[in-house]
Amino acid sequence: MKKTPNQPQEKTCACPGADCATRYPLLMLHGIGYQDTEACSYWGSIPALLRARGARVYFGHQSACGSIEENARFLQKRIEAILEHSQKEKVHILAHSKGGLEARFLISSLGMGAKVASLTTFSTPHFGSLSMNWLLRSHPLIMKAVAFLFFFHGKRLGDKHPAPGPFFHQVTPKAMARFNRENPDDPRVLYQSVAASMNRGLSHLRFAFFHRIILGIEGENDGLVAAWSAGWGRTLGVLRARDAKGVSHVQMTGRYRKSLPVFLDETPFDDLSQLYLWLVRDLKEKGL
Repeated sequence: MKKTPNQPQEKTCACPGADCATRYPLLMLHGIGYQDTEACSYWGSIPALLRARGARVYFGHQSACGSIEENARFLQKRIEAILEHSQKEKVHILAHSKGGLEARFLISSLGMGAKVASLTTFSTPHFGSLSMNWLLRSHPLIMKAVAFLFFFHGKRLGDKHPAPGPFFHQVTPKAMARFNRENPDDPRVLYQSVAASMNRGLSHLRFAFFHRIILGIEGENDGLVAAWSAGWGRTLGVLRARDAKGVSHVQMTGRYRKSLPVFLDETPFDDLSQLYLWLVRDLKEKGL
């Protein structure tokens, strides 16, 4: 029988003494404009590497351009299905960009804190974007055009209700201040976060334009999210490459630049994938 995105799809390698075999399974959530499948993972080779080290890995399968609230409600059902499939009480969430906000809404507003052991966010705009605020005010027609493109991109990927326009307004600093008040941390959940930084606009041409804008308004950024906005809970640091390019918003997911030596503040990693192994090993060592 063909599996649907709503059905739990998980693979694992039961390696004796595997160092990533956490007590609870991992749920990996993508950001805006993307989807995740086994055939074309949003996270590159990282899920396969984690599985090879004993982790149980699931994907979110939420809409590419759906609203925070709609995607969170979908993920609520997804987690219930994963818990039934894995016979576990909780999940660990690894979330990139907008996926981190969906996870926080899921935990707080939808009351799923008892079923989430930890949330690790990667370049999630927890405190909003001053640059987005400026773009919406100074270039409303351009932002409407961008929202229009995202809407049809979401439709092409199969979204039922893509809502990129409202999301742009949701990540202004004022809107995120309200979001943070309405979605306080759940004391039962371990919150931690990682930011990223491009060294220069030409590091990733796709993000060169926005990197320049954000650099002038907010400082260090990964081409979409400023480093100051990405810190939440236990702030693990800013991810940088050991070459001249740095790490862009999407490169930190492992989807691009397969060999990417990086360092997180003072901690070096021979490859980006080693960062994820380090994070998951830490969860295991904590008994989670």
